[in-house]
Amino acid sequence: MIRDPEGRLSRAVEAWEGGDPEGAARIARGLAGDIKGLHPRMPWRAAYALARFMVENTADARREIREEAERFRGADHISDSGR
Repeated sequence: MIRDPEGRLSRAVEAWEGGDPEGAARIARGLAGDIKGLHPRMPWRAAYALARFMVENTADARREIREEAERFRGADHISDSGR
């Protein structure tokens, strides 16, 4: 697990979701530096690719969770009777 005390992943995901892929890429470069710090022998391009993958995958997962929550909220099969 990668620790992210500065919240880089969250900020990059928010930039990605907000339509700012350049901003997300800039933040992902900082995240790639954190990955390199943990794995110094990893090539820079691999660390950056992993960081971008993490950003895009997290954004996709958040979108799917929101869609599922909306679908659940709109479900008419849930009874209000408490049974």
